[in-house]
Amino acid sequence: MISLVRRFTRIFRPARAAPPAIVPVPLPTGPIYAIGDIHGQLHQLQDLISRLWQDVTARGETRLCLAPLGDMIDRGPDSAGVIAWLCAPPPNIEVLPLCGNHEAMFLEFLAAPDAHASWLRMGGTQTLASYGLYPDRVASAGRHLSAMLDAHIPDAHRTFIKNLPLTRITQKHLLVHAGIDPTLPLDAQDAQTLLWIRKPFLEHDGPLERIVVHGHTPVDIPHLGRFRIGIDTGAGHGRALSAVRLEPGHAPVPFSVS
Repeated sequence: MISLVRRFTRIFRPARAAPPAIVPVPLPTGPIYAIGDIHGQLHQLQDLISRLWQDVTARGETRLCLAPLGDMIDRGPDSAGVIAWLCAPPPNIEVLPLCGNHEAMFLEFLAAPDAHASWLRMGGTQTLASYGLYPDRVASAGRHLSAMLDAHIPDAHRTFIKNLPLTRITQKHLLVHAGIDPTLPLDAQDAQTLLWIRKPFLEHDGPLERIVVHGHTPVDIPHLGRFRIGIDTGAGHGRALSAVRLEPGHAPVPFSVS
């Protein structure tokens, strides 16, 4: 089986990328709360989880199922803290995370460390700083950069990111980071599309095999459309962090914290 590292390092060569598996997810007993792009904003994530717990308890439930839609890292001040929390949530919280394009770039950087990598300019500098690897140290590391990464980034965090699936499916919804190619069936989608697509997907206004729940493209407020639900509300740019409650037989319910 091709490792996830090798698969994600291929996303920048779409002609050679193999279509990823669509991952079925058994429905939990309660609803799923999909979360938009967190981008290293640990305090906002904690505030949002508190808000979601209020909804859970008001419904008489005792467990919370979270589905972060990728881009949990970069740009914000505490990517390491976000990953640490998601790796070991409280026992009454289930976490079903997805890979975003920022996690894919992080994996590529870890596989081939480069002090001039474009990922660093896209928020990676803040991620490394959250692990104690500040820009001056990275710039001067030279051939020691790989060893520095090994010393500062826990194996548990690397394993967590390597094992992130690209999609999850419920009876009604497809959860994905960026979106899908609306002209292709689900089993023909590739990693490049699922992690990076914008315009062709966002401009599509027709039925899809499932309602697509996604992040990646910031909007002012959650978009609750007939065929897609977009919940990246710009936490990586100092704006709100949002989630949406997904439950069979019920309309989606959005939540946001500043």
